Amino acid sequence: AHMGALAAWGESARSFLQAQLEGADTALPAAFVLASLGPEDDAKVAVSALGTAPPELLPRITLALSLARGPDLASALGPLATSANAGVRAAVATIMGSRRRGPTSLLERLLDDPDLEVQIAAARAFARMGAREMVSAVERRAAEAPPDTTGFLWPLVELSSRAVAVACRKALSGGLASSKEAVTALAIVGDATDVPLLRAADPGPGAALALGVLGSTAAVPWLLSLLGTGYEPLQVAAGAYPATLTKSPPRQSLR
Repeated sequence: AHMGALAAWGESARSFLQAQLEGADTALPAAFVLASLGPEDDAKVAVSALGTAPPELLPRITLALSLARGPDLASALGPLATSANAGVRAAVATIMGSRRRGPTSLLERLLDDPDLEVQIAAARAFARMGAREMVSAVERRAAEAPPDTTGFLWPLVELSSRAVAVACRKALSGGLASSKEAVTALAIVGDATDVPLLRAADPGPGAALALGVLGSTAAVPWLLSLLGTGYEPLQVAAGAYPATLTKSPPRQSLR
């Protein structure tokens, strides 16, 4: 809780922080302070800890480096993009995306990584950076992924891909009824023809919320019928949207 007090740098403070990178409860604040307040060499120490972190600490150090306010970490992250650990490679992409900086060429290599989770992390990073020029590459990766893969859907939505509606329909038609990503993404980019598919994909409150987001008046009769179900979560979800549905202006689908 008092890691911030160590911003007054001294060799003893630096050594103490580096030792804390190995602790389950201290890895996150130690990495954050080293990367945010220390000189560039200390930031590199924090990044290097990412490459050797055990699986249980990897998410914490990733979060710390994603939030760090210090210098550009791209040069220190670069060597880790070829780590034998796929989790580390995915973390590199996640950090670059969260910080919205770093060489595009490095993320392109990670998008072509043999590991699916690394590819998805790179796609998400491009989306967070607003790299619209990479939409074709992300679409290609999404098309080549196994049919039950939904991790590319949100990046495609954020990159305004015209392939995302087709990908969502394919996922939901293929039986991924529990995929919240596909339901929500299709609600954002779909059109009135998707009402039956969204209803079938999630018969609970999720469908009512998704149809409200979809903004199609074709859903109003079904939403109104839910008000008499006696199931409060469903009633609340359904009742929140008919008014906005009927008032929403038409919008163009990303078909």
